[in-house]
Amino acid sequence: MCRRSASGQGLVEYGLVMLLVAVACAAALTTFQGTISSTITGFSSSF
Repeated sequence: MCRRSASGQGLVEYGLVMLLVAVACAAALTTFQGTISSTITGFSSSF
């Protein structure tokens, strides 16, 4: 029973790390939205 608990704990920790990464990515995209958009527009207009 202890082994199953440890396995569940690892899964929960993995899920929390993935959630943290997703939140960080969302925050970065929101923060740099204008910069990313202007960079992509600049690249597309140069072609």
